[in-house]
Amino acid sequence: AIVIPILFLGLVGVSLHLVAARNKPDILARYVFQRFAYLGIASLVVSAVTAVVIPSLTVYFGILHVITVSTVVVGWLLIQEVRSGMVLGLAAITFGVGLVFGQVTSEAWVGIPFGLEPIAFATLDYFPIFPWISPVLTGVLLGRVLYPHGKSPQPNPLGALSSWGLWQPLRWIGQNSLLIYFLHV
Repeated sequence: AIVIPILFLGLVGVSLHLVAARNKPDILARYVFQRFAYLGIASLVVSAVTAVVIPSLTVYFGILHVITVSTVVVGWLLIQEVRSGMVLGLAAITFGVGLVFGQVTSEAWVGIPFGLEPIAFATLDYFPIFPWISPVLTGVLLGRVLYPHGKSPQPNPLGALSSWGLWQPLRWIGQNSLLIYFLHV
C-alpha cells in the first residue's frame, strides 16, 4: 500500500522537472502559483467535507495537501535551478526528519503538517511534509536522468500506438487525475 503513494509523489516530481526543463523561470513560477491555488482549494475542500461528513476522521493533511506544499517548495527549488546534489541531500534530510518526527507525539495540533502527530490522532488520509516531500524530490532527480532537457533522449518505441489512438484514454486519465481522485473518494 505504501508503494502507490511513493510512485504517485515521485511522478509529481518528474512532472515538475518536465515543466521546469521546458519553460523559463517566469513561466514556471506562474505554473507553480496556478497549481498551488488549484490544489490548495482542492485540499481545503477535502478537509472541509471530511470535517462535516466524518468529523472524527477529518483529513488535516492528506495526499493533496502534501502535493500542494511540495509543488511550491520543489517548484521554488527548480526556479532557483538548484543542482541535483542539493536536491538529493534535501530528499535524504526530509526523509530522515520524517523518520524522527514519526516517533514523536505532540500535544500541539500545529505539528500535523510536519509529521508531529498529536496523541489520539485519527484521520482518513495522512501524508505529512516530512517524509513525504522526499519522493517528490527524488522524482525530480529521476526526471533529470530520464528527461535531461525535458524530453526523452531515446525514441519512443511505442510511438506508433499513439497514431492508433490507444494512448488517448491514458492521456485523459493523466489530464483529469484530480477529478478521478475526487470521484474515488
